[in-house]
Amino acid sequence: MKKLFRYVAVAAVVSTLAIAQSAFAGECCKKATSQAKAGKACEKCIGDHQCCKDAIAKAAKAGEVKACAKCAAKKEEKKS
Repeated sequence: MKKLFRYVAVAAVVSTLAIAQSAFAGECCKKATSQAKAGKACEKCIGDHQCCKDAIAKAAKAGEVKACAKCAAKKEEKKS
């Protein structure tokens, strides 16, 4: 019976941590998507978070994202 309570306690802690991480990920994704809609960032230059890249890609498929100014400047430098 003690093992059962331990397993239930561990499962509760793990699920709480998983929920907490997804709650924090939502704010960074909203910020990244708003930057992409303004043309300040894109999924290539946003950073390391895959959730943010996925959110920007989803917005890009919907046609809400403008061209990234940083990537456009890099392309111009390569052409020169």
